[in-house]
Amino acid sequence: MCDTDFPVPFAGGFVNQTGVYHDTTTTLLGCDSINTLYLTVVPTYVFTEDTICEDEIYSWRGHQYTQPGLYNDTVRDQTEAHCDVIYALRLHTVQKTNLYSADLASYICADDLEYSITPRYTGTKPDAYTIHYTSATIAKSSDIVNANFTASPILVPLPLSVDGDSLRPDTYTGTIEVFNRVCDANPQSYDFTLNIRYPSYIVDQHWNDVVAILNSNYNGGYTFSDYDWYVNDILIQSITGSYMFLSNLRTGDKVEVALTREGEGYSVLTCPIWMQDLSNMEVSDYPVSVEGTILRNNTQARVIATAAGTYHLYTATGALITFGAFPADSETLVTLPAVSGIYFLHVTSNNEPRTFKLLVQ
Repeated sequence: MCDTDFPVPFAGGFVNQTGVYHDTTTTLLGCDSINTLYLTVVPTYVFTEDTICEDEIYSWRGHQYTQPGLYNDTVRDQTEAHCDVIYALRLHTVQKTNLYSADLASYICADDLEYSITPRYTGTKPDAYTIHYTSATIAKSSDIVNANFTASPILVPLPLSVDGDSLRPDTYTGTIEVFNRVCDANPQSYDFTLNIRYPSYIVDQHWNDVVAILNSNYNGGYTFSDYDWYVNDILIQSITGSYMFLSNLRTGDKVEVALTREGEGYSVLTCPIWMQDLSNMEVSDYPVSVEGTILRNNTQARVIATAAGTYHLYTATGALITFGAFPADSETLVTLPAVSGIYFLHVTSNNEPRTFKLLVQ
């Protein structure tokens, strides 16, 4: 029977499902009589749903399809029960992932652990991505191949150098692919640039008017030959040394430095710092007192102390020039460099540390 026919009466009821049915009755002579019904129900609607890639051809019931849609094929009087059967196909197509760009931050700090990249694409959402670095100084082990694409932006570990060390600040290149593993046999790639800056911690603020680049002991081991200082993106042309002494700096000002490594002909910026209010720190002109008084006398500072202690003299970049100790109730002369600049004298007396800014002109 066709599944659209009226149910078959059997054993005092009706059946309309394919199966074998039995009915036992008793005859006039008292014998058991078993009636068996073999019922085949022919479906008159057969539904198929399938998916292909957008450039594939789908063959179904003697026809070929390339576009998504709902298709029907009706066969008249096909079965022994003379049923008309309607075959239906719902076809989906998966579009290719068309990558057309990738967004990165304008710069990355060298002490960051990762960076983010946002691929821009049309078509089907990708399920995988690959990142390949094309700069020769980046280790091949930093490449990422056929990783699961779960969300955008993609967070990527900062690559390592071929020596296995952290990348030094510079500009590097790479390519990214995002794709659907099923349909994108030849995924598109997009070139990108990593702009890695020096970490902001090598730019050190002292008080409200002095900012310095830490020396090679504290800046990652770099020695620089040129310094270009920027305040709020404006080049301060009058300052070209390793520190900036600028009396009109304000809280919230952005400070960056373009640094040129010795022997190289190009510069790389630092990540910015924003000036803080350090007016509560010790700022002293001559004369000042530390358990007495520090006085400037030509190229010497005189420590007049009532309690014993120690002193350390540093450049603005943190390089130690000299150090020593002084007894209680004494005067100690600390020789200052003949080179003009900002120096810091750290004095500890009676377990109380204090720092003084010394300007040599």
